[in-house]
Amino acid sequence: MPKWRWMYRARPEIRRGIDTKVILAVGRGFQIVCQEDEAIEHYANALLTQLNVKETLQSMVTDLLVYGQSYHEKIHASNGEMQEQERLETPQPVMMNSWAKHELDFTSADGTPDPELVRRWISNVNHLDTWVDEQRRMEEKEAKAGIQKKYRWIAQNQQPKQPAPEKEEPVGDLVELKPVDPLFMRINRDAFNNVIGFVQWGLTPIPISVPSQKIVYLKWMPKSWSHESAYGTSILMPVQRHVSLLIQAEEDMKIWFHQYAKPSMIVYAGTQEKPYPLAAQSTLRSKLQERGPATDMVLPGDSKADMMNAGTATTINTFEVWSKYLVGKIYETIGVPSDLMSLPEGANRSTSDTRLQGFITEERMIQELVGEQFLKQVILPEVERKFPSQTNPELKIVWLPIMEEDQNKKADRYVKLVGRPLITVNEARLDLGFKAKDEEEYDEIAEQS
Repeated sequence: MPKWRWMYRARPEIRRGIDTKVILAVGRGFQIVCQEDEAIEHYANALLTQLNVKETLQSMVTDLLVYGQSYHEKIHASNGEMQEQERLETPQPVMMNSWAKHELDFTSADGTPDPELVRRWISNVNHLDTWVDEQRRMEEKEAKAGIQKKYRWIAQNQQPKQPAPEKEEPVGDLVELKPVDPLFMRINRDAFNNVIGFVQWGLTPIPISVPSQKIVYLKWMPKSWSHESAYGTSILMPVQRHVSLLIQAEEDMKIWFHQYAKPSMIVYAGTQEKPYPLAAQSTLRSKLQERGPATDMVLPGDSKADMMNAGTATTINTFEVWSKYLVGKIYETIGVPSDLMSLPEGANRSTSDTRLQGFITEERMIQELVGEQFLKQVILPEVERKFPSQTNPELKIVWLPIMEEDQNKKADRYVKLVGRPLITVNEARLDLGFKAKDEEEYDEIAEQS
């Protein structure tokens, strides 16, 4: 994950591609509709405003795509509320290394990932994973022992006495969703793949256990194998090699430009029959090495200098073809059409429209995934707490269009639909931005003639 963070921060094609996906998918936010109860609808939309939903969604989806996972902590207004982790008495893992604040970016002076810091980070992650796995097995063992004890009691006493419900702390209104850095979060699951808690490490001397109900957790494209079934899959995973090759090509071009700002030369010191003495050759070599770009040279009359121009005619063209191929692979993996990234490939209009429709379909999938989880993990719990008398209120998320259609094409499309048993005149006028007409006939769908 440190490498994915560096790729997103340092590579413009990755930053632009991911930001484009995020802005078009969730940058405009959404509204909540509840046809059963206007009070619930008003409260839910006011809660979205309170949580600054547009900014929160951008943070969520960016983390989701870059890291494969996203975490936001629920912050409630009650100052006296005892945090759940304060009631936990589970042992905390001891880190093998201490971390300084300036080390958290894992970058060296030249902006590239520091191998030693990354190695230490991986060592700590493995240590923490081992601890989480041990805790999970211990909890499963204790749970199994508890179930066996309960069944033995039932067999002896026929009917167990129901335990008194625990007294819960009063919880205030939800006022904020605080972004949590995925780099320092680990997941604790039970044997049935259910998330039973989280561990935040690396930011405090002692890792902090956080209960699952306090975290809004999303994962991108989970797989069947262990790690990615819990943490999701980053969209940057397949292009790590392509980014490395692109950086290598840029470094080669940097050396090439520096070389030909002061091109190499072949200097003939004297003639084959009468060469310069070794001391004179050494002096001439020193003078040539000290020259800078755009510096004139003065050589003895019996010496000769030739410029080394091998490869200069094709190097730039080769670099352009190679870099365009690598950047194209990056955009292909991120899933953004080259037309949106100002990289036209000479495709015809039909091909471009097909790519754009595929991109919009994926953006809608992101909207559905994020909207469903946001509704389930954030909105519904607060609505049920605020309106306890309303059971299972039917809430619906309404997103704004991903891309605005050309107004002239849109108007032409509606002109063809109006007058058929599909939409009313006022529906078409409102969607086009015009005021609805008062006459009842404009709210009626025409009958098929």
